[in-house]
Amino acid sequence: MATAPFSYVPNPDVVDLLVGYPEPETIPINDIQKSFGELFNSVRCSSDFFQYSDEPGYQSFRVDLSDFLSEEYGSMVCKDDILLGAGCSGLLDLILTTLDIGLESVVLTDELTYFCALEMFNDRHTNLISVPIRDGQLDMESLRDILDLLPEYKSKLLYTVPTFNNPTGLTWSLETRRELIQLADLHDFYIASDEVYNFLYYDVKPPPPPLALLDTTTDGRVFSIGSFSKIIAPAVRLGWVHAKPRLIQMLSQSGYFLSGGNPAHINAGGMHWILKNRLSSMLLESRAQLRQKSKDFFAALIEDLPNGCSFPFATMTDGTPNPPAGGYFLILKLPDGILSEDFARNAEEKFKVRVMPTTKCGDRNKDCVRLCFAYYCSEKLVEGSKRIADAIKAEMLALE
Repeated sequence: MATAPFSYVPNPDVVDLLVGYPEPETIPINDIQKSFGELFNSVRCSSDFFQYSDEPGYQSFRVDLSDFLSEEYGSMVCKDDILLGAGCSGLLDLILTTLDIGLESVVLTDELTYFCALEMFNDRHTNLISVPIRDGQLDMESLRDILDLLPEYKSKLLYTVPTFNNPTGLTWSLETRRELIQLADLHDFYIASDEVYNFLYYDVKPPPPPLALLDTTTDGRVFSIGSFSKIIAPAVRLGWVHAKPRLIQMLSQSGYFLSGGNPAHINAGGMHWILKNRLSSMLLESRAQLRQKSKDFFAALIEDLPNGCSFPFATMTDGTPNPPAGGYFLILKLPDGILSEDFARNAEEKFKVRVMPTTKCGDRNKDCVRLCFAYYCSEKLVEGSKRIADAIKAEMLALE
């Protein structure tokens, strides 16, 4: 009897540009094995390690993580600014619970945002309001208008993906980030900043600092959420919140943490060797691989796609769109008359290529799809580009 796969594995006959996974061949299995081996072979691995953890998470790991973040950001991060958890989604859920985000709450999101976060907000029956994107940034004027007109809610939260946004690939400027925090302080709301792509920049110059480092408010308004899912492996289920100590203390007092200790304790112990010895070099390798795949895929799309297609969120150089500068995703606008959901269905059924309609990401427009270039090697991405182009040409013929 065939053994079932441990997790979702794309159909080998399909080029799946929907999944936001790292390429399987790049997952550092040997390093992960060595890192857990170092834990179990070390003097740290005594019986008391397997008791309940401190609520903020394994202290030695938080010390080394704060050193790593300080070096990456070029600004001091302290261990007391860090709380560990079971990946970005688990930490976002913890924040929602701690802030009592639910039926009587309003959640503001980027106009296009992470589709699973929308599911989490809908699970809690929140009142969702999207903030428009204009000229590659969150539209601060529209946000101010929204906030001025909002009725009194029990609680308010703004959820944003500010760096290599999922799905648009956009990055909020330093000015936008600072203004968001000022508005949060003025209008009494918190910011959950999903920053899982912060380290996946392809240029020499890194993106602007995480929002938590820019939070100069007295009590703290920002929860910056990071994760090892995109830089080591998704199954590691290890992430962190970076925030002012008062906010970290709030999260630590969750009944879930008080009862069971930090849920990421053993994973933090298992990843400790990688954090100290390999993570910086692994990031350099990941950036180089993603840079090349982004470049190759984008060049293939430019060559293959028919007239009428465009990249609405791409930066431009002399009128020519540039490939993504970081992250996992780009947005393709389909020719006039082609609806994204119908296109996605037909592309998979007839041309064996999967894409995500951006309607799933909150997009009110129905003519764009999200493409992920992280999962495959360049050769397979080039094949995916041809299949997308063929699917679009078929749709255009049907419209004639």
